[in-house]
Amino acid sequence: MKRSRCIIIFTLLFLAILAGCKTTTPEQEEQTIYKENIAQIEQFVMKEESYLFNDEDFTIYFPYEISFINNIQKVQLYLDNELVQSINNQNEINTLDTNKLILKTNGKNKSFNNIIIFDGDNNKIKLKTGKFVFDGKDNTEQIPEQNQIYLIGSSFKQNGTNVTMKYELTRVDGTEVLVKVPDSLIGIVSKPKTRLLEKKEKSNIYEITFELNKTYYEQRNIFNISFEVISEQVFNDKLVNR
Repeated sequence: MKRSRCIIIFTLLFLAILAGCKTTTPEQEEQTIYKENIAQIEQFVMKEESYLFNDEDFTIYFPYEISFINNIQKVQLYLDNELVQSINNQNEINTLDTNKLILKTNGKNKSFNNIIIFDGDNNKIKLKTGKFVFDGKDNTEQIPEQNQIYLIGSSFKQNGTNVTMKYELTRVDGTEVLVKVPDSLIGIVSKPKTRLLEKKEKSNIYEITFELNKTYYEQRNIFNISFEVISEQVFNDKLVNR
């Protein structure tokens, strides 16, 4: 009986030693770390909303690095569980500054709140993006280049729910400037006002003010709302987005 007991103990120790001596290749270790990084970013919840004008490209900003994802082949956009758009051409998918995903589309974008990235190893990487909402741009006509206005600089200031934005645009006599935000923001921001703040020799400074609907983002537990602002130039009854 004593001998049998010793054999059992020896066998268990021997198996433990074998398990401890198991080796992995650098490639296997790299894949393990890669999948661990994917698992970490898949757990992150984006508590924010973005309101954009429909265009042929847009950028998704992440609070973590995505540039480590190998050879992105395809990106699918989903609203909850519904597939709304698929971008298959690698030339239309780019990463920038480690945490930005730039997508080129046909300009007919639909709302989405999560994506699936297919990498070169056919891993499906499911990421929450926060809600993206798109508005259609107005049809515009081309204004002669010498009569077009251009953005020189801008600033942004927030005090509680009050937001002030300033834009300095090149000055063109006979031009009216209209500042717009996406229509989908109605109810989320209120009391928008635009005024000509200062006239300079070669430029004008415009100020846009509005208030954020505090109840909206508190009820939805949103930490950040992003949106685009466009200035529309009216010159000789022609309209162009800047």
